[in-house]
Amino acid sequence: MHDWLEEPVLEQRVLRFAPLVLCLSLAVHAATAKWGMIDLQVYWSLAPNVLRDQLYSIDMPFTADFPLPFTYPPFAAAVFLPLSALPWIAARVV
Repeated sequence: MHDWLEEPVLEQRVLRFAPLVLCLSLAVHAATAKWGMIDLQVYWSLAPNVLRDQLYSIDMPFTADFPLPFTYPPFAAAVFLPLSALPWIAARVV
């Protein structure tokens, strides 16, 4: 038989699972990675305070030793508001 006819079929089978493998690997990496991302943590945790008019009066809860305030403009909080609706693991990936 012709081996060159069977190669594309195998390749198509493997490529069918590639998006699933990619998504699974990203999920595992996001769940296990030790990312600092302190600025993202400030945006993610404090952006919802813009809706309560308390954007600059509440410090970030992640840092007990050195509480970080939101020092960015209110526009930045509005931009990051949709991101703050995601779980922390998903926000890090996005």
